[in-house]
Formats: sequence, structure tokens, C-alpha cells
Amino acid sequence: MDFIKFMGTGGGRFVLITQLRATGGIYIEMDDTRLYIDPGPGALVHATRHNLPLRKLNALLVSHAHIDHCNDANVMIEAMTNGITKKRGVLIGNVSAIEGYENNGKRVERITTDYHLNALEKYFVVNAGDEVEVGNVKIAATKALHTDPKAVGFRIESDKYVIGYTGDTIYFDNIGSQFKGCDVLILNCLFNQNPYKGQDVEFSKHMDSEDALEIIRHAKPKLAVLQHFGMEMLRSMPWEVAKRITEETGVKTIAARDFQEIKLKDVVEGSEGKDEQHRKSLADWS
Repeated sequence: MDFIKFMGTGGGRFVLITQLRATGGIYIEMDDTRLYIDPGPGALVHATRHNLPLRKLNALLVSHAHIDHCNDANVMIEAMTNGITKKRGVLIGNVSAIEGYENNGKRVERITTDYHLNALEKYFVVNAGDEVEVGNVKIAATKALHTDPKAVGFRIESDKYVIGYTGDTIYFDNIGSQFKGCDVLILNCLFNQNPYKGQDVEFSKHMDSEDALEIIRHAKPKLAVLQHFGMEMLRSMPWEVAKRITEETGVKTIAARDFQEIKLKDVVEGSEGKDEQHRKSLADWS
């Protein structure tokens, strides 16, 4: 079965420390390939409680080294390698996740240890435009504009489906073109209205609903999914924000819930002529 499961739809420091929404990242099964994206705090606990086959993971993807995206990276590698008893699995991450780097004279420390990197079959440090094949899917790193200047998003393609993941970013020219042709586009929309937009402060480079709307308008996926919500967004009722974006773009847009599953076949085929269980699955998006 090809599906996306949201192991947490919270983001930012205050939702993280209160766990008003979980922060466990995203699990994907696609064409017999199992992927886990951005394993933040709680990823391992929630994944085991939901019986996800972590020992059969093919790859772990980390968009950048902020703690709400990478806190559980090392323990997920331990799960993927069967307690580091079997050399297997792939890590695909940006520079800050795997190597660290110098930024304005300050050292940005990597988040993966040598011990865990050596347990893997392979690992890849990716920048925007780089591509890696894992199992039956092709994973391309996409450009992001964030406070981690090395941050990326991902475009994941199989013969049947295409999933886009913006990672943490704000709108910039041509960002939508990276995600054209996506069946599902997942957007990390921290704010409804970002009060720091245009300022030279950390929170200024987090997506808000206007950024999301413009990305969706240009990318035109079959389904757009908002997630990675901060406090301001939760107060704004993200399901209402998604409804407004649907109305303004003509693209079905939903606000994900913790532990929600989306079946990719449902997205591609739509509900026309399907059975009641299928229609109920589609209704669950709203």
C-alpha cells in the first residue's frame, strides 16, 4: 500500500516543548520503498506505537539540522539498522545534518555521529538539485530559503506517484516550479500570518499561509497538505486556513492531523465511482 502517515504536525520551538501537536515527522511507503522524513522529537516513540516497520526502512531523509526536524535521527538509524547489528539503510541529509559547516565564523555542529553514520549502508550529503535513487524511488533535493542556509526540501518520485516536501522555507521566485506535477505537496506552514516577515530575525524565514498559497498556485498539485504548525497557526485554526487556500487556488488543500494517513491511490484516482470506504477516506482529509 502506498501512503503518507503524519507522525506529528507540529513545528517551531513552543509547539515542540508543549507537544500541543506531535513533532515526529513523516513516514512514507511508496512502490515498496519505505522512507522517513525529518524525525523530530517523538519520532521513535510514535513510530513504534503505530507499528511502523522501522527495521525495514530504506532511507531516512533530513532536510536540515534544527531540532524539530532531526532530534531522533540517530535513534532512527539504530532502528533502521536493527540496533546497529546490520549494516543497512540510507541517510539523505543536508550539510548541517551530516557534516556541519562554518557560518559567519561560527561552527554549526552536525547532528549525526560517526558511530551512526558508519552503521549505514550509504549516506549522501545533498544540496538543491542533487538526486539519489533508493529502492524504486528517485529523491531530489529542492531549494529552500531558511535560517539554516543549507536547508533543502525533497521531491520523491516513483513510476506511479510524485510527492513534494517543501521543508522549512519561505516563498521565493520559481519555488513552485520545483513541485509541478506532484500528486501530493506537503508544505511546512508554521504561521497563518508571519509577523516577522521581512525582518532580519530567525522567525522571518518560516512559511505563512500567503507563502503557501503562492507556492500552491504555481505548483498546482492534486492535493496540497499544510503541516508543521506553530502556536499562531494553531490559534488561527489551520483547517480554516486550508479551506481559504482551496477557495483561492482551486487546489484541494487540507490541514493534516497528527497520525493521519493519506493513501496515494485515493489522491490520484479521486472518489468518482469508488466505494463507501474510499469516499470516507477522502472525507477524512477535510
